[in-house]
Amino acid sequence: MVAITLQNITKDNWQQAIKLKVAESQKNFVAPNWYSIIEVLFNSDDFESRGIYADDVMVGYVMYGLDDEKSEPEYWIVRLMIGEDHQKKGYGRQALPLILAEMQARYQCDAVFLSFEPENTVARDFYLSEGFVDTGRVEYGETVFRYDLKS
Repeated sequence: MVAITLQNITKDNWQQAIKLKVAESQKNFVAPNWYSIIEVLFNSDDFESRGIYADDVMVGYVMYGLDDEKSEPEYWIVRLMIGEDHQKKGYGRQALPLILAEMQARYQCDAVFLSFEPENTVARDFYLSEGFVDTGRVEYGETVFRYDLKS
């Protein structure tokens, strides 16, 4: 079985991260990884940038952190993607619990939020199958889901 790990984006692997692309039909659903990496480097001390690895190959990317612009702080998976060549292999399903555990350990948070374009039914079905629930909120035109870490 393939070992899935999360590794920091560094000067040694950032180029691997920006080479990962989603399928043409998914391009409107997620920002390019280069944009997310720049956002983490220059826009916030509250977000983390990680490569998702299957053994020693980067197959995906995740950006997560604290949104402290809300009235109550919320912890978000801001971006999560698996590269087109690595999709449908279960890597996202295996990475998600690692991401949630890392967030809980780092922030001692009770819940994690994420959002996606309403047309992205693949994301909706995936997150529902992993225990996320629809909050009924819409932010920036995206559907907001929540995962309760207490249960």
